Amino acid sequence: MLLALALDAWYDNLKEKRLIENTLADIGFDIRIYASLEPVYDNNQRLLDSLTARIERFESGENVDFSFGIGRPEISSLAWQMAKESGVASGFGRELYKDIARVYLEFDRLQNLWNYNYQFKLSYDPDMSQYSLARHYRRQWESIQGRHRQLLDKSVEFVEKYKEASFMQQLP
Repeated sequence: MLLALALDAWYDNLKEKRLIENTLADIGFDIRIYASLEPVYDNNQRLLDSLTARIERFESGENVDFSFGIGRPEISSLAWQMAKESGVASGFGRELYKDIARVYLEFDRLQNLWNYNYQFKLSYDPDMSQYSLARHYRRQWESIQGRHRQLLDKSVEFVEKYKEASFMQQLP
């Protein structure tokens, strides 16, 4: 009877370790994607620089086209949300948990800016001049680019720190 209880406890422990390892692999996959978004950042910076140049040309008296757009990468934090809500994240260890939380904090901050920008697009005053709208978007995109840089930096830092960890070697 004691042997059966010991085997059952061992098996439960093994299942929990596998769940933690698989969850960390999913999180590691997310963070590797975040760390690979430098080309999106660079492209958005070129678009922001172009918008800034058009604003400056307009302010100098030129007639310019203010059509603009910026790329929003489709990224997710689902693995982290599920890990926290299910309680699996409590098995990560304090330092790893904090490192993951720092990356996802930057993710959340970036998403909040994107969401604000999107809501503004839906509700801005249609009588607002294209020049005023372009200046508003430039300020927003500067903030978005700053947050995007923070997410990139935190993600790359995380990937470097944990590159040898077994969960970073797995693909979900």
